[in-house]
Amino acid sequence: MGGLGEDVFVPGRLVWVKRGACAGRWCVVLGRDLDGRVLVADGDCRSMLRPKRKNPKHLQPSSVVIEEVARLVSGGGSLNDGRIVSLISTRVGTLGV
Repeated sequence: MGGLGEDVFVPGRLVWVKRGACAGRWCVVLGRDLDGRVLVADGDCRSMLRPKRKNPKHLQPSSVVIEEVARLVSGGGSLNDGRIVSLISTRVGTLGV
């Protein structure tokens, strides 16, 4: 996976969804469930209140970690969907895609 480390699906990581209903979208990782699935949201297709459980094989991690999301998820803070959409679009713009 390009030297991103052992567990690349940390809260705040920006990922590209390769398969499923949200395929072709950028999402942010919110965490993992007990089965090892990755919980993702994009603020549009999937809200923060109902993140999608994804098989890690169906996600392509980027090198970008959105620190604000990581901090709020780990600290128990709350984010609204509009803020997530804004953070994702800002970071995707820096990736040049």
